[in-house]
Amino acid sequence: EICEKMAYTFKENKLGKEAAASSWHKAEYSFRSTVASYIIKGTIDLVFKNNDGSFTIVDYKTNQTIEPSLYYSQLACYREAVSSMLGCDTGKIRCYLYYLRFGEAVDITKDCDAVDVSEAVKRADKGE
Repeated sequence: EICEKMAYTFKENKLGKEAAASSWHKAEYSFRSTVASYIIKGTIDLVFKNNDGSFTIVDYKTNQTIEPSLYYSQLACYREAVSSMLGCDTGKIRCYLYYLRFGEAVDITKDCDAVDVSEAVKRADKGE
C-alpha cells in the first residue's frame, strides 16, 4: 500500500507527468561507460527525452532525510554516461533526485555541473 502511494505520488508530480508524456524513456537503464580510463557501470532509475530534445535523469531515493549532496557525484557520472550513450551534450541533461518518502523532487543539475567526474571516479576507486 505504501509503495503504491509513492508510485502514485510520483506519477502526479511534474517529473512523473513529463516522463509519461515523453517520446522516449527508459527505466532501470543499465550502462557501462569509460571515464578517466575507468570503466564505470550502473543502473539509472529513469531517463527520458523531453519535448525540446534535452534529457532528464531521475534517481529515486528512499532515505529518511533529504540530503542531495550525498549524490552529486553519482548523478554527475550518470549524466556523463547518458551523454556518451545518447550523443547529447551534458548541458542538455537535467539531474533530479526524487525522494519517495517525501514526494519531493530536487533538481541537482547545477551541483552536478561542479563535479569533476574524473576525480570522483578516481576517489570512488580508492574507496573514498
